[in-house]
Amino acid sequence: MRLSFLTDAVYPFHHGGKETLHYERSIRLAQRGHMVRILTMHWWGTRARTIARDGIVFQSVAPRTSIYTSKGGRSIWESVVFGLGSLRSLWSPPFDVLDVDQFPFTPFFAARLVCWLRDRPMTATWYELLARIYGQAGPDRLLPAAVCRPLRRPDLRRLETDGTTPHRMARS
Repeated sequence: MRLSFLTDAVYPFHHGGKETLHYERSIRLAQRGHMVRILTMHWWGTRARTIARDGIVFQSVAPRTSIYTSKGGRSIWESVVFGLGSLRSLWSPPFDVLDVDQFPFTPFFAARLVCWLRDRPMTATWYELLARIYGQAGPDRLLPAAVCRPLRRPDLRRLETDGTTPHRMARS
């Protein structure tokens, strides 16, 4: 199977929990004979648009942009740059399924268009539920709330959790 994963940050270039999860999962899938491509920012030092490592092909769809602001929060600019860059996946090699990382939200729209045009399924890996936070009043929450709203009605929901998240989802 040809699997593509769309995520702004990935191990070994950026260190964190979801980054390590993507990398470890991708290595195992590649070892089982699947073709694995991670569509991400241009994290590596060479000008090459794609590199291969541990059986995984890393393909840049957007320039490397700072993920965090000087205050430590997620950068809206990075989200916009990566979201627009995600349209480059239209020209990536064929895939059987595209999995889109939950954060930042902006690539969902490009990925949905790409999958629709290619007649391929799209899945989303969701790590946290922010609907309650974004549902609260405040000018800094209007844009995220507007972005989250269309994403709340997926075609299929599948939860794999320790049992606390379904309870939280029922309240939102």
